[in-house]
Amino acid sequence: MRKDTTARLLVLALALLAFAAPGCIFSPDTGDTNPTNPPEYVFASTAEKLMQNFSTAYTRLDAATYRDMLDTRFQFYYTDGTDHDYNTEVRIAENMFSGDPPTNPGNGSTNNGIRSVNVDKILPLEGWVNVSASHPDFGGISGAKRGFYDVQFIFHHDAGTITVTSTQFFYAVPLQIIVDGETKTEWKLLGQEDIAK
Repeated sequence: MRKDTTARLLVLALALLAFAAPGCIFSPDTGDTNPTNPPEYVFASTAEKLMQNFSTAYTRLDAATYRDMLDTRFQFYYTDGTDHDYNTEVRIAENMFSGDPPTNPGNGSTNNGIRSVNVDKILPLEGWVNVSASHPDFGGISGAKRGFYDVQFIFHHDAGTITVTSTQFFYAVPLQIIVDGETKTEWKLLGQEDIAK
């Protein structure tokens, strides 16, 4: 995040709140909880279109589509050196997008209960580049690329809002799939990495 801390963005925004993670901005302002109409999903024939779908899935609280856009080798990297994998990412997204009441509202826990998400910004700061062969998880994956983004999401829940602002690397990979008997290239999300400032 800004000012030398980073947010554990997006699917971990809820987990962060549960532990009052530093750097996240928590506001009791209930504000507008009606996000603008998200664009339709598109076929992810490029990494940029994958990112468009990423934004749409968050705005629609669409855990099933979000899960389908992840590669099963997905990893989320934090600035403290920890990470989590595909299964954890899916579980967090399903909790976050469930609409269920918070599991422990008296303690500020919002592992459930997100009512809407505004995607204010997913701004590319540089073009997509090849992942270095030395990358510990993705270096050996053919065609893997990395994009650098400035992001800001606002999560609305029963107690107010959470604003998450961060710069992140997003990792993506092209896969060959069959659509109506035709081979097409579809991009999947391999990972996210918080970048310390």
